[in-house]
Formats: sequence, C-alpha cells, structure tokens
Amino acid sequence: MNPRRSPAFAWAWLSRLLLFSGVAAIQAYQAFYLMIVLRFPPERVAEAVFLSTLVLTAAALVFAPIAGRVSDRVGRRKPFVIAAALIFAVGLLLAAFATSFPFFLFAIGVVGLGQGVYFAVDIALVTQILPDPANPAKDLGLMNIASTLPSSIVPAVAPAILAIGATAAAPQNFAALFTFGAITGLLGAVLIAPIRGVR
Repeated sequence: MNPRRSPAFAWAWLSRLLLFSGVAAIQAYQAFYLMIVLRFPPERVAEAVFLSTLVLTAAALVFAPIAGRVSDRVGRRKPFVIAAALIFAVGLLLAAFATSFPFFLFAIGVVGLGQGVYFAVDIALVTQILPDPANPAKDLGLMNIASTLPSSIVPAVAPAILAIGATAAAPQNFAALFTFGAITGLLGAVLIAPIRGVR
C-alpha cells in the first residue's frame, strides 16, 4: 500500500497503531502494576486481572452496539472514532494515578468504554477508505497489523519509559508508562482529523 496514493488509509493505519500502543501498555503491564504499585500479593494477581478484564469487556460490550447504532443513524464515523480515542486516553490517565484497586477498575471501565466505541465504528470507517475496495482482504490484513504490532513495540520501549523518574523506593514508573499510552491515544485521535472521504 502506497501512503501517497492512499493517504486516508495511511492516516487510519497510523492512528490505529498509536491507539493500540496504549492498549498494549496497560494490558501487558497491569499485572506488574497491581503487584508493585497496589501491593497485590502474587497469588491474587490472576484474580485481579480477570476482574479488570471482565470490567473492560463488559463496558466494551455495552457501549459498542450503542455507538454503532448512533453512528449509523447520524451517518458519521470520524467524531465517534476521535471521541473513543479521547475516552481511552482519559481512562489510561486515570489508571496512571490510581491509588486503589476500585479506582483502577473504574479507570479500566473508562478504557473499555473507549474501546467499545472505537471497535464499533473504526472498522466501518476503514471499510469506507480502502485503497482497493475490490480486494479488501489485503487492506484489512494490513490494518490488522496496526492492531497487533504494538504488542511487540511497546515491550521494547517500556523499560526506558518505566525508568523515567524511577527511584529506589519506586523502581518502575508505571504512571509514566500509562501516560505514554494516553499520549499515543490522543495522537491517534488527532490523526483521524486529516482523513478525507469519510465524515
């Protein structure tokens, strides 16, 4: 895919890559966050991660169909994708400064809300800007790479981010990592704006 020939698709791809970098930041490191920051004993971490995953999934399942129906009704995609990325970023910022597990779960619920809205509408947006509508499988496969690649990129850069402002008392700065995820989510929202050919 040539970004110069298909700039809308390229912007959408980069936007998704950035948003999923935030997803990878919290999904890959929440177990460590629970143990190191919230002082969960190792034997309770699996239960806590299951509960947070349940909250995230429930929020996404509740809001995805609502967002999809409203988006179809008003005939607009970009505002919903932008709003979803912003909500996701807010959720990550809340998680970055959570001092208790209930508040962390609330933050995860906000992340799930953003994910639900995003997943419901982003794929519809993408299908409207495919470079080759007659051959959608290739382009959708490329878009899927933007969803999966961050799970390899984020762990590579996370140690450097976790070391920012680290001290002997707090050797890993999870607030910096989750804030990084929030920033990538915000950048993902910004990159939706230049997309043409879809409202």
